[in-house]
Amino acid sequence: MPRWTGIILHHSLTEDSDKALPDTVAIRRFHTSYRQWGNIITEEEYQKLSSEGAGGLSRPWLDIGYHWLVETLSDGRPWVIQGRSMMLAGAHTIGKNRSAIGLCAVGNFDLAPPPEATFEKLAEHTAWLCRMYHIPVDNIQGHRHYASYKSCPGTKFDMEYFRERVAEYRSQWQV
Repeated sequence: MPRWTGIILHHSLTEDSDKALPDTVAIRRFHTSYRQWGNIITEEEYQKLSSEGAGGLSRPWLDIGYHWLVETLSDGRPWVIQGRSMMLAGAHTIGKNRSAIGLCAVGNFDLAPPPEATFEKLAEHTAWLCRMYHIPVDNIQGHRHYASYKSCPGTKFDMEYFRERVAEYRSQWQV
């Protein structure tokens, strides 16, 4: 089992919809499919393109790359949904998958800040993870901290305020 020392926040860069099928299902499908340039293809197409030396090919992952996702479902409330098992390394941040828990909020927070309910659910769950795995609040980072080509968890996501809220939740649970 990995030894968790940090948490890395992501956003899905998709609009959180209230369709009957959760966005998390689509994210899992994408991560566990053959892909070329970000488009899902069949295994046969993958084999053919691979034999031709085509670029942009990706094989399916074992499971969704994130350990946890926060998504607003059809009832209008944000829910925490388990992704990849906590017993497995993630597939979300190169160089950090064995030491950092991947947490993704469904939405595009480059366009607007997350809704307050989503932000709070994310902070509360992150605080629980910090307490459970003895992770310091300072070890919560956005994916952009490790990959300059990423904006995660979004340019409109206030990381400093997020860490403050996580610390406040943690302080409520201190014995």
